[in-house]
Amino acid sequence: MNIQDRNRLRKNRCNLVDIDPDRIKHNLIQEGLFTPQQMDDLLLSQPTPKDRMGSLLTKMEEKGPNAYSAFRDVLLQFHYQALVDALDRTPLTATDEMDGAPLNQTDEPAKKVNIDISGHGSTAVVCGAHSTITIGKR
Repeated sequence: MNIQDRNRLRKNRCNLVDIDPDRIKHNLIQEGLFTPQQMDDLLLSQPTPKDRMGSLLTKMEEKGPNAYSAFRDVLLQFHYQALVDALDRTPLTATDEMDGAPLNQTDEPAKKVNIDISGHGSTAVVCGAHSTITIGKR
């Protein structure tokens, strides 16, 4: 499964786990996403339908490049149009396209910046999701 499709599933996971996996299991097998044995193993390994569907979604991420579209087709077969619409409308960021790593637009290495803050009431503002602040005495 490609990174963008995997992230669509992850961003909609809370809604997707409400699907009863027992209802769609035969269609998932028919679409070639799972063998009957894999499906039985997944469904028997978890106590609740939500847990079973969560395991199914996690395992689906390991499937091939057509897994997302096959899963989407199964959702449509069972009239989960609202879920399919939500998946299709899921906004993806540059980070989503890079498997959780930020997209480096310039291909330049990140720059290390040292800031000396001393005294009382000093403030540091660091922008960026992957900023690191180390505070300690020298």
